[in-house]
Amino acid sequence: MAKEASMKDVGMYLMGTLQLMFEMADDAMSKYSVSYDDVKFEDRLEDVGGLSFVERSRGEDGHINKDILERNVGMVITCGAYMKDRVIAELDRNRVSRVQTEECINRNGHLTNLCHFVIDARDKELAREIVEKLNTRESIMRTDAKAFAIRCNEQNISISSVDMEQEKLEYMEKRGDLRVPYCSVPLENNNCRLYFETANADKVMSELKYATLILSASARANIIERDESWGKQIENVIAKLGDTHASCVVYDAYAPDHYVTSDSKGIHLHIGKQEELISRMDQGWDDRLYEILRGYGKIHLVDDLTKNREAGKPENFKQEVPVLDAEKRIEMYKRELVEHMEFRLDNMDLEQKAQAKDNQVRLDNSIWHAIQSGNSDLEMRLKSDRSDNMESLFGKRDVNTVDLADMRDSEFIHAFCMRALGYATLEDPVALQAMLEEADKDPVMIALAAEDRSVKIAFIQEIEESVEETRQIKYELEEAGPKDILIDLEKEQTITAVINDHEMEEER
Repeated sequence: MAKEASMKDVGMYLMGTLQLMFEMADDAMSKYSVSYDDVKFEDRLEDVGGLSFVERSRGEDGHINKDILERNVGMVITCGAYMKDRVIAELDRNRVSRVQTEECINRNGHLTNLCHFVIDARDKELAREIVEKLNTRESIMRTDAKAFAIRCNEQNISISSVDMEQEKLEYMEKRGDLRVPYCSVPLENNNCRLYFETANADKVMSELKYATLILSASARANIIERDESWGKQIENVIAKLGDTHASCVVYDAYAPDHYVTSDSKGIHLHIGKQEELISRMDQGWDDRLYEILRGYGKIHLVDDLTKNREAGKPENFKQEVPVLDAEKRIEMYKRELVEHMEFRLDNMDLEQKAQAKDNQVRLDNSIWHAIQSGNSDLEMRLKSDRSDNMESLFGKRDVNTVDLADMRDSEFIHAFCMRALGYATLEDPVALQAMLEEADKDPVMIALAAEDRSVKIAFIQEIEESVEETRQIKYELEEAGPKDILIDLEKEQTITAVINDHEMEEER
């Protein structure tokens, strides 16, 4: 990622370019013209009519006005494709309004994606804090466990370790959750030992708790199965591309200007109008291709261009819009609400009676709305739920078995927070009210409340099972030293990659 000093300068430097970019996107000059995503959080723009800074930067003629744009842009963050997901995750987590786009440049003979995040001036300081947080990582060089041990020994750095499942480490690495220097050494039964600086122990254990909550219950099997299937699909595509006697094309159905073609001469990587030849004789060509294809949203393969040449032409590539099925939406909700799930985990002893009283109010309100709308079937189901809830009030039934999925809008959100997320344990009524009001504005909560009944039920059950599973899993934090790492390495020569905060482009 670009260092912060560069980011201070790039905002003004790109102003004319930004104006042109937005106008090109508005005019849709060609199929693969410059485009951007306008990401905004409505509740943070209430005092400006809910308008994003792009919409606020238009002149009377409806086009982008450079002078207004200059006032509305706080900063521009630029990074390579490898860091893109980490930056987006941080910006989303902090609800930063921005425009995001990417371009392809040719750097030292290699095609490189640059991702730009144009930040609303209102979120400038928040974005700067995020940049500083991402840039203060000192683990910018890829090394192995031995090198990690030597560095810690030379600098007299205290080390801690924790034994964990390999699948959780891979999950955290893939999503950029581990943001500290670390290394790992494989153990038996698909486990590994994670080593890290003791000063970062709280961060590591917190991320491990989050990974355990997310990678649990039904979501665990779904994620593992999906990742394995994705890996096999990429391997099959690479086998096709590696055949010197075949001619094929593979493109990203979500971004069709990203595609790869192959012929007897080699493999041609295309990003927009840029092209790069990858020789099958180059060492590690298949690994590089794997990393490229892993970044695709959805792979579409035409494996025999001799039979269907028209399908191999970029102008005939079909662009698809990503659609999340119920399983992926549940995983998304878990990641977005994992900190709330942690609150529930840390406060397992819920006051059943207080929770049941709150349910009663929510159910009564929902029944009233059902009567007003004339929905008799919904009214009957809600009255049955209320009857079940009455039993829990008198200790005859577990309150967590009461069905909440028929509740509407804020009634569901509040009941969901009280039960599934553990808000019922809050004794401070002011704090509780503030948290419920915040939940009412949360786009994730609003989206969940609008889900089908089946998804709501599945997600609530997912939380119940995940919290219970995580409660029973214990990870022991242990003191360690450089010698412990070297001893482990003598037992196992295979070393898992360590610190990975470097841009992929910088390694070339």
